[in-house]
Amino acid sequence: MLNTGKKIIALMLAVILVFSLAGCSNVDDDMSSGGIVYVDNEVYVDAEGNPITDEDSDTTGDGDTQGSNQTGNNQQTNNSGDGGSTNTTNGVDPAKYKDTTVVFATTILSEQDESGPVVDAFEKKYEITVEEILVGDNVNEIAGLIASGTNVDVMRTCSDFPAAMAVLQPITAAKLDMTDPIWDKSVFEYTTFGGEPYCCNTIGNIWTENACVIYSKNLLQRANCATPEEYDKAGKWTWDAYAAIAKAVDNIDGLGSGIRGTYVDDLYLLGSIGCVLYGFEDGKFVNGLKDPIHAEAMAKIASWSKEGFVTNSVNDPFAKGNTGIVCGLGWSLKKNGSNANYNWNDIGFYHMPAYKEGMTAGGTAMFKAWGICRGSDNPVGAGLFLRYYLDCGNYNTKDAFISDKAADFFFSMTNNLSMENFTPMFASYDSTQPLTGFQEWEYKGLYLGDPNQIAVKFSQISDSVDNAVDVMNKFVAKNTGIRE
Repeated sequence: MLNTGKKIIALMLAVILVFSLAGCSNVDDDMSSGGIVYVDNEVYVDAEGNPITDEDSDTTGDGDTQGSNQTGNNQQTNNSGDGGSTNTTNGVDPAKYKDTTVVFATTILSEQDESGPVVDAFEKKYEITVEEILVGDNVNEIAGLIASGTNVDVMRTCSDFPAAMAVLQPITAAKLDMTDPIWDKSVFEYTTFGGEPYCCNTIGNIWTENACVIYSKNLLQRANCATPEEYDKAGKWTWDAYAAIAKAVDNIDGLGSGIRGTYVDDLYLLGSIGCVLYGFEDGKFVNGLKDPIHAEAMAKIASWSKEGFVTNSVNDPFAKGNTGIVCGLGWSLKKNGSNANYNWNDIGFYHMPAYKEGMTAGGTAMFKAWGICRGSDNPVGAGLFLRYYLDCGNYNTKDAFISDKAADFFFSMTNNLSMENFTPMFASYDSTQPLTGFQEWEYKGLYLGDPNQIAVKFSQISDSVDNAVDVMNKFVAKNTGIRE
């Protein structure tokens, strides 16, 4: 919403280049986007064409600083005020954004999941229309929309970071109250470049992901093996215990070859001990293969594969009822999640196992956050929307999960995540791989090979990963104005 006499000119340069950054010149200013559409930062000017600062412009404001905070037992109170007609604590009046529109690029329409009533309630409370555009998990789709002149205000980034930096502007454009305890400060820290944070998320919201163990109660009982909870009670919930469960299920007599011990796809086991392909330290991406425990842990998984109780076949997912134990995300516990069609009463769930006795497993998942798109027509309205949409107190969480116990477990394992105990996964076939030119299967497929050769394989691809992180860091610098 703009005052009379003021306007926004979004200068957008859409350049689609067919070659990868990995093959470009090393000169910083001679860089492609690796197939990503690059959109220049927006420039704000007045009617005479003079630049205006944040202090001059009221096209940005503050998100709703009222509302509930997350609690460990997920008993939130929605304290969202009187319809948004009063000023927020930062002095921005939400009523000024009445009758505006927020355009949300989403991977699932709100009418198809538990956010439908929340979006409806937001529209009623603030009298702001939410227009949803369905996209895949692909930055190129959003970049293409922006480059074609379609306004996009807000988006979710999900394992497409840092590629998403091509279409994001600093989250400060939303004028969120960053001191509000609802915000996950680690996301601000992870995405701060040049002094400006680019993404946000709330603590333990219904969209937060964290890896956990999912198992079939029936198959574990038929295999006559202990559950993860029983192992943990004895102080022995480790990778070896996980493998013991998988082997016991794989060896159930009379059930045929269709029953498998465990399915390994995304490397949540590795991530839970801090081992990822691309690490992140001191504001920069780093080569995660250089962690000495990484090759050792990958070799352990490779030894399980060699023993034959691990499958990587997409025809053997847990939801078909023929796999004993798997590592999944919290989404596995939702009614509309990966186990939507499975017998919910048969699903057991527990925390990830420690690598060895005496150690503690950390959190891990695909990197997920929300941000304001470049050229947004309504960044403050988008901020109001994010503050409401990401507040778990506005959701009927009880009906979102397969059971009350599953809901309690989900929030108990997500409410206490922080940078100190959480390792995000940035790698993504859809975005990171085209950006860097490194074929990530060269890493992810190693557990299918000889466990004795893992360290050698790590050494062979380490230079390529070094190049990939260099490309990622330069890409972030290019898209934030940082010059190294």
